[in-house]
Amino acid sequence: MDNYQINLLNKGTFDFESEAGKEKIIINEKCIVYQNENYKISGYKILINNTAVEYVTYSDKKYSSNKDKIIEIKFDFDNVGKELVFTFKNGVADDCSLPIEAVLANRESFDMKEAEKNYYKLVNQVALVLNTGNSLINACWKKADETITKSIVKFYYYDDRTKIEYLIEESENNSEFKSFCGLAYGRYKFIIEQYDSKNNLVVSVSGIISLKNEIADLKSSLENSLNGVKDQVKASGRHTVSW
Repeated sequence: MDNYQINLLNKGTFDFESEAGKEKIIINEKCIVYQNENYKISGYKILINNTAVEYVTYSDKKYSSNKDKIIEIKFDFDNVGKELVFTFKNGVADDCSLPIEAVLANRESFDMKEAEKNYYKLVNQVALVLNTGNSLINACWKKADETITKSIVKFYYYDDRTKIEYLIEESENNSEFKSFCGLAYGRYKFIIEQYDSKNNLVVSVSGIISLKNEIADLKSSLENSLNGVKDQVKASGRHTVSW
């Protein structure tokens, strides 16, 4: 490609689109097109707006300007041609070619990202809620989706000091509620595992909750507040009343 041909091509613009919208394209000594991160997307096309070009030949097919004066070239990442061949109007320059380089998406990376996204969607749909009462913990949840046929609940006592979990109960529960009674104060961990008809684990959601002596905590808080007031009064030099 000589300088005159390069100047003619530089008078126009190159764009690259898919069904998802604009995609990345770089034009230098060759045409480099980038596949969308989502490799399942199709409908790619190279768009050339250049009044000096009569038509472009790609993979033995000629493409001319449409009614909007844009040359649309269908592109398939599964069947990439070698080059774009430009034919100029009125023979102002000899035909020239621009090699094509296709940069493919990382399919493994995209699949992993999609799997993670779908998993967190399932977790959110389970909507696990833990509540406490007098010596009890209630757990409520939903099925992640319509494929769920079995749910397993696991309930542990969780020792903050040693970080050891002690299994209290493991059972199948296909409702959306479970109550654990007669519990001592402390930390507890609840897990809901949901399986499909082939016994494949679809999603596992867990939560940790503390069962506290709220009355004792409230009494301690009030005593601390009262002691704080006494200290402030003493610091001011005023007389205090003993309780």
